[in-house]
Amino acid sequence: MKCLYGVKVDGHGCLTCLCFDPCEKFPCQENEWCHVVPTLCDILPCKYTLQCLNKCPPLLCRFYCPRGLMREENGCFRCKCLGDQKPSGDKMELMEFQDDMMNLAER
Repeated sequence: MKCLYGVKVDGHGCLTCLCFDPCEKFPCQENEWCHVVPTLCDILPCKYTLQCLNKCPPLLCRFYCPRGLMREENGCFRCKCLGDQKPSGDKMELMEFQDDMMNLAER
C-alpha cells in the first residue's frame, strides 16, 4: 500500500491498512479548512506543512471568464475576471466549495 503521507497508526502504535490524513487532528477554526502543502519527494512518505484557510461561500457569477476568476484577500473567488480578460454572458460559472478543493461547474 502506497500512502503519500504514510500509514495510519492505531492507538497501540501498530500500523493499519489506512493512509494517514495529516489534517485529521490539525486544529482549524470552524470557518476554516485544513490545507496540506506537500513538498516534492522521491521517497514516500513525503514531508508537508499544514495551514488553515477560510471556507468560501458558493459563488454564482452571471458571466463566464475563460481564464478564471480573481480571488479576494481571504482566498475566496469573486465575480471579476482575472487580468484584462472580458467576461462573456453566454455561460454562468458556479464556484462551489467542496472538501478541500474548489470545483468549477459550468451552468
